[in-house]
Amino acid sequence: MPRALSAVVVTGLLLPFAGLAEEESAPGGTYLSDTQRERTPSITAFPKYPYVARRDRMEGEATICFTVNAKGQIIRPGVRSSSHRIFDKPALEAIRASTFEPLKPGESKSNLKTCRIFRFRLDPISVANEKG
Repeated sequence: MPRALSAVVVTGLLLPFAGLAEEESAPGGTYLSDTQRERTPSITAFPKYPYVARRDRMEGEATICFTVNAKGQIIRPGVRSSSHRIFDKPALEAIRASTFEPLKPGESKSNLKTCRIFRFRLDPISVANEKG
C-alpha cells in the first residue's frame, strides 16, 4: 500500500525598500532571503505551521509589515495580506519574537519600515511502495 510522507517548510522573505539578496539557512531546512543591509537581524523567528492547515494540506502565505526602532525592537506589526486567515496568527507571533541589532552609539537613522513574507509550504519527501 503506497504511503506518502511530507515535510513542512516555512520560508520568510524580508522585503525592504532597497538592497541585495542573500540566502541564509535556518534550522530544519527553512530559508530566509534577507535583502535588508541597513539593519542586521539579531533574532529571526520562524512561524509554526498551523495544525489544521497541515492536516487539510493547505499552503499559503502571510505578509506582515512592521517598523524597527533604534533599539532593534519590532513595533506596530500588522497583516498586510494573506492567502488565508489561518496563517496570520503564526506569522505575527514570529515577527513579534524577532529582533534586529540596535543602532550603535552615535548612529542616528529613522525607524526602518519593511515587510516580511512568510510562505507556508508542504513539500513531499518520498513515496514508498510497501508490499506485504
